[in-house]
Amino acid sequence: MYMLDTLVALMVLAIGLIVCVSLASINPTRLGSPVSAERVLGQLLLRYDLQNAIYLGDVKAVRAHLESVLPEGARYYLAVYDENWAKLYEVGVDFEGVTAVAQLLGVNGTLQVRYVVLKVRV
Repeated sequence: MYMLDTLVALMVLAIGLIVCVSLASINPTRLGSPVSAERVLGQLLLRYDLQNAIYLGDVKAVRAHLESVLPEGARYYLAVYDENWAKLYEVGVDFEGVTAVAQLLGVNGTLQVRYVVLKVRV
């Protein structure tokens, strides 16, 4: 009786091992991720100095940050709005494309809502 249980357990382990080995040998196709507006905006907003530049309205600093992340020759459009969606300023020339939007709630402990809208085309 114990011999039968041992054989069944060994068969289950062998099948599990075969499945694991066969799955490990499969290499999924890796696609190069395009430069998307969401990815770029996410990378940019990790930088505290860029967030300060957005709140200060420092267009030159915002442009410099954008151009440091994007490949050369990429088109971009970034607009910053206040909590009532009144446009404060924009960087670049607007064009048709997929838009990424992020909400910043404040800086240095103050509550100042800003909406950052970004379009990117490579």
